[in-house]
Amino acid sequence: MPPSLNMTTAAAAAISMVSVLLVTVWFLDHGNYESIITKKKDKHDSNDLENSSTEKSTAKEKELQAAWQESKDKLEETALTLRPFLTGGTLQIKPCHNLNEMHGYRCRFTLQFILVNQDAEKECQVWKYAIRKDQKPVPLEDDTYKFANPGLALLMPVLIRELNRDNRNTIGDHCYHYLTEHLTSVSFWSSWDSTKSRLVTFHYNAPLPEAMHSQWIEQANQLRQACGATLISGRAKKVLLRSSNDILSPNSINLEDKIGTQDSLLLMKEEESNSSWKVALKSNVGGDHTQRDNQPCLVAHFFKPEGAFCHPNAFVMLSALSWILNRIDYIHQSSTRRADTDLEKQQLQMLELYCGCGAHTIPIAKSGLVSKLTAIELDDRLVRACQRNIESNDLQHVIQVVSKDAGAWAKQNIRQRQRENGTIELFDILLVDPPRQGLDQDVRNLAMNDQVAGGIQDILYISCGREALVRDFQFLQKEFEIVNCTLLDLFPGTESVESLCHLQRRRR
Repeated sequence: MPPSLNMTTAAAAAISMVSVLLVTVWFLDHGNYESIITKKKDKHDSNDLENSSTEKSTAKEKELQAAWQESKDKLEETALTLRPFLTGGTLQIKPCHNLNEMHGYRCRFTLQFILVNQDAEKECQVWKYAIRKDQKPVPLEDDTYKFANPGLALLMPVLIRELNRDNRNTIGDHCYHYLTEHLTSVSFWSSWDSTKSRLVTFHYNAPLPEAMHSQWIEQANQLRQACGATLISGRAKKVLLRSSNDILSPNSINLEDKIGTQDSLLLMKEEESNSSWKVALKSNVGGDHTQRDNQPCLVAHFFKPEGAFCHPNAFVMLSALSWILNRIDYIHQSSTRRADTDLEKQQLQMLELYCGCGAHTIPIAKSGLVSKLTAIELDDRLVRACQRNIESNDLQHVIQVVSKDAGAWAKQNIRQRQRENGTIELFDILLVDPPRQGLDQDVRNLAMNDQVAGGIQDILYISCGREALVRDFQFLQKEFEIVNCTLLDLFPGTESVESLCHLQRRRR
């Protein structure tokens, strides 16, 4: 059992105290605590409030403890699957331990829209968010989604109230008639820092006639201003409409490349700590953003195009980035594979496959831990976003991004090395964050052959697919061993786990 899970009496008491504090914050965030206090006029009511608050705090504390246990059990189950591959390495699990990590973590999700009878006698219907369960739509309570991050959780009830605002309280007379006709679902999307961009997309099951486009845009802009969204879009077959917004420019050649979310990350290094790197959202760290605790901070700016893949859980993303930087730092400090004394030749060079729009690429290059980073991505839109992020962070001298399938690039690279006999670029570290189905066979082949791979001694493998990860380990274990593995709860309340694995080539 990892040391972090030894539940001593003191630790249990600490968790209990933190739980009570978190529950108090939860009530404040939802406005219940203040509204209840203002309604209590005498001592008797105050006592009732105290008893009620205590009961609710106890209930939330039990809920927190149960969710923590569920998260812990899930990670331990995954650990049992991976432990046979760890002959001498370390394995750590990190369960969720506060309400935000367990509930308010998703920065993108899609919900169904359904009409529900509010009053059968008046034949009045209202719009409700719904999720599918047993192939049937189930309306959400309180017009919010418990896994939505704070910014989206605030937006959701305002948006649905606006859609349900009508003139005569009868079917078909909604103020947003052009928005709701043939409406089937809605997608929410925010920056990792949910106080910034919040994008909404309505989906329709029938074409939107051109004659109603101007009315749709007018109502979408009215709704955007009322609910505080950054942008509202409408998608139907062969049609994409946008509400008016400053981020749109009619003269833009690649308009879609300009629509998305932006974040700023702080990379903080503690010189005296063995685990020296920590990554945080800039908005969550107060004070001077160039220094923290008398240590320098680096700022990485990041853009994610709307609708393109990005990490949906900011808590897990930041933890994964911190882990990656610390493992690269460890590799740099412990590397003995180069006999050169030239400091420049000792700098690490990295190959990153499945790089997306650069969520790992940019912070790694910004940290200065590698001198050269070659990033491979198939999706042209993500490649353009990655190039934009490279330029906005002034990292053109470090990063080269290539638009190509990872497997095809690996196969081509193997052939080039065999033909040119080591005259092309070498790499020290391979970073992979593949889709759920895992690594392409040619990628595994590239890593396995020491001579062909050109010196790859370390693999940093980020995985959300346990079965594919086990399959890839079974193939790679002939040449590599796991020296470090950290498991994170990717989506609390589901079976999804984020596995962070450092594989090192076996010493002969």
